[in-house]
Amino acid sequence: KPMAIHTPDAEAVHAARAIAAEFPSMKFLLLGMGGDNWRTAVTVAKKHLNVSLELSGSLDSDKVAHATEALTPRKVLFGSGFPEADPEAILGLVETAPTVTRADRDRILSLNAQALFNVPG
Repeated sequence: KPMAIHTPDAEAVHAARAIAAEFPSMKFLLLGMGGDNWRTAVTVAKKHLNVSLELSGSLDSDKVAHATEALTPRKVLFGSGFPEADPEAILGLVETAPTVTRADRDRILSLNAQALFNVPG
């Protein structure tokens, strides 16, 4: 089972990175994707194969396209961020990302979570 770590900022992302580096056989999901420091979270996920990103946090319109291009759509998961975030706004980031295909959206919105949490489809 993966470990989900709330990462609202760069400091939390770096703390999660240290834990992920110490336990390379364990999977980690960074909830909130570093907030406004989402590029830091993408860099960490790129360096650590055991780290995936959950999209709630910042509503930056470049976030989804950048993360899927820098990593792979397989390492990016939808998360509502509720009650701190508006689930429709997060969903909108995925639905309007210009470089994300329909297949990528299906992965981000459901298939990646099914695989990560070992839930039958």
